[in-house]
Amino acid sequence: YNPAWGKHSVPHQKTEGKVFPIVLVKDPYSWMNSMCRLPYGAHWDRRGDGSCPNLVRSNQTSSSERATYEVVVTRERERGEVLAAYPSLADFWSQWINGYLFRDQPRLIVRYEDLLFHAPTVGRLRKWRWYL
Repeated sequence: YNPAWGKHSVPHQKTEGKVFPIVLVKDPYSWMNSMCRLPYGAHWDRRGDGSCPNLVRSNQTSSSERATYEVVVTRERERGEVLAAYPSLADFWSQWINGYLFRDQPRLIVRYEDLLFHAPTVGRLRKWRWYL
């Protein structure tokens, strides 16, 4: 199920009804590499020179050439309605996870690596009683 604000959007504080988000999060670098392969509704300059996620300026980029790192998130893959813009892919990840970390409501955040390497332990979470 997707939350009211969309599964790839930064959550906002005002949501209708009670929602208990269960969030699966990757470390930032792995997430950025995944976004380079399949960017969903995010659009940015991915030059195709193997430098994605563009964390540092490529040696092949001349000093006069301005590389843009701005990420624009749209509702549809074909550059539909603009939902948000971020200075970089790292800022996108940071604001997305902070939207869950600093919410004033219960949530469960599971690291992808824990699910991958400690699946039985993570699986035991289903036995806990969750109270909203």
